Amino acid sequence: MKVQRLDIYRLVLLSLLGALLFVSQVVLSWLPNIEIVSILLITYTRVYGLKTLYPLYIFVMMQGFFYGFGHWFLNYLYVWLPLVLVALVFRRMTSPIGWAIVNAIFGLMFGALCSILYLILGGPSMMIAYWISGIWFDLLHCGGNLLTALVLSVPLHKLLCRLNDQLSRL
Repeated sequence: MKVQRLDIYRLVLLSLLGALLFVSQVVLSWLPNIEIVSILLITYTRVYGLKTLYPLYIFVMMQGFFYGFGHWFLNYLYVWLPLVLVALVFRRMTSPIGWAIVNAIFGLMFGALCSILYLILGGPSMMIAYWISGIWFDLLHCGGNLLTALVLSVPLHKLLCRLNDQLSRL
């Protein structure tokens, strides 16, 4: 019985973490390419490993339901996955500067990752045009991700570890 209750608690927690991704994105949507979804995904991955895919795809589906299922939605199905996989590989890293660099690189590459869809839809010229037209937003995304990781990576990790420890005691 204890195992089942713990599994239910973890399922609820992972669902709430997905909802937190969505709410954080909506609340900060008025700022161009400034978001905390990336640092939250990194932190989730450091604590929960591949189980981070649950909150990630809850977030993706909520995005689709809220904003509509346009072609941009296809980007969201794959664009966050490389960040989770990189965070999984480096999950034992404790340096906030290291996580800030990972997060900044992801912000810089976000447009390039999204442009893959345009390669499929319109060929190389459409892909390059899309990526180049958004490079200023990628630079802003890079800077925003760098700062958010420097400020939030340590407190978020401590908070989530403490929450996970308390959950394990149930």
